[in-house]
Amino acid sequence: MKFHDFKRNVAVASVLAALGLRDELQDSTSFGDLNFLAQPDTDEDGEQFVRRVRRYAGVCSSGEAVVLAALLYLLGRDDLADEMDEGRTWHRIHRVSGEFRSAVAGCINPER
Repeated sequence: MKFHDFKRNVAVASVLAALGLRDELQDSTSFGDLNFLAQPDTDEDGEQFVRRVRRYAGVCSSGEAVVLAALLYLLGRDDLADEMDEGRTWHRIHRVSGEFRSAVAGCINPER
């Protein structure tokens, strides 16, 4: 998936906004750029990010949860994705469709 299409995906934009990464997505020009910009600047920022992820995971839809896990993998936070899904991050991937499926596909096979 081209980054331009990934960036415009409604599910990607929605989940990243919920995690406080709306500006990072908008400022990014590539998958690598997004990964770089989304990294916390301080330990405190990292702790706040983890709290936002956990909070959002408790209230998001089942499709958003799959996208959340895929985005966490893309951002190098597979440990957090596995923690939330008890090591079964990819077991629900077949249940998503439309924008959610496109978002997950972009996370799995990003154009770099």
